Order: sequence, then C-alpha cells, then structure tokens
Amino acid sequence: MTVEPHGARPMPLRPLEVGWRVLAACALLLAVSHAWGQALIECLLPLFRLEIGWLEDRYRILGLSLAVQGADSVIRLDVSLQRIMVVGDHVIYPDPRGLAHVTTLTGHVLQPAILGLGLLTAWPPLAPAPLAREYALRLLLGLAMLGVVLALDVPFVLLGELWAIAHQRFAPGSFSPLLLWVDFLQGGGRLALGLLAGAAGIAAAGTMVRA
Repeated sequence: MTVEPHGARPMPLRPLEVGWRVLAACALLLAVSHAWGQALIECLLPLFRLEIGWLEDRYRILGLSLAVQGADSVIRLDVSLQRIMVVGDHVIYPDPRGLAHVTTLTGHVLQPAILGLGLLTAWPPLAPAPLAREYALRLLLGLAMLGVVLALDVPFVLLGELWAIAHQRFAPGSFSPLLLWVDFLQGGGRLALGLLAGAAGIAAAGTMVRA
C-alpha cells in the first residue's frame, strides 16, 4: 500500500466553506479598492485612451480623466469629431465648436476585478503541493484575463455612449452591435466576465501544475 505524503492531496471542495471564503476575499478586496482603487484607475487611463483612439479614429480625444458627478466617481471622456461620420442616412461633418462628453462609473473597472481576484485567491487548490506555484500561476493567468475583460469593457462602454448620442437622434431603433454589447455589460455581463476570468485562471493554473 502506498501512503501519500501529508499535504499531497488537494483540499476537498466544500461549497459552503468556499462560498464564505470567496465572500471574505471580495470584502477584503473591496476595502482595499476604497483606499487604492482611484490610483489604480488613474494608471489604467492612458491604456484606455490608447485603445479608444485605436478603435475609433473619427473622434479627437480631448481628455480622459476621473471626475465627480453628483455623488458618483466617474471616468469622463471628452471628444470632438474630426472625421465625417455616417449614421443611418445622415452624414455628420466635423465642427470645431461641437464637443461631447460621456462618463462611466469607476466601479465598472473595479467590480469585475474584485470578483475575479476574490475567486482566484479564495478557491481551494486543485493540484497537490506546492501550493505557492499554483497560486502564483493563478494570479499571473487571472490578471492577464482580467486585463482582457477591462479592455472589452470600459473603452467599449465609453464609445457606446458616444455612439448612442448620434444613434438615438438619427437612427433610433436600428441594430447596433456596439450598443448590444454595452447593454450586455451594463446588465451584469461585466460581473459574469470577471467571474469567468477568475475561474479560467484557476482551471488553467491547476492544469499546468498537474502536468
């Protein structure tokens, strides 16, 4: 009979215990985000600006910054039109006097990150020891996937809000993939993507450690 060394077996999965661990991790991360969340978002703003400019070159970006709107902390995008835009049967020409600004809540950046990181750090290990390697891989892979989630979220939401201004005026009711994607994110999709990124990081790390 073979006796496995102590600690060689992964932790058994107890759903209630795992749920409490994930909730506790998310609560801790939420507290950390109150202290450091704004600084993190400020570091991401230049990347968001580059992505927005790459996705949509018809706008001239005049500013992308953090702002306060009522009681909410928001990311504010200020633009002007620098190229002709066609919306439905209408042609919109650039006008230096025409400015537009849209916003999205800073919580939209933090929510999927908190959920994904909470899942990554609190879920029991899937592979035998060493645990440090599995958790390090989880964070590495999970953070990369959460980066993809953020890239598919904030810049697209801001561009979607800009597009909605023209869309509602000149082509109301017409199909727009961008607005459909924004509706998905705003309807809870960003939370689902954050959890999916965390789950994918856990599964990938466990597979790599066992290989």
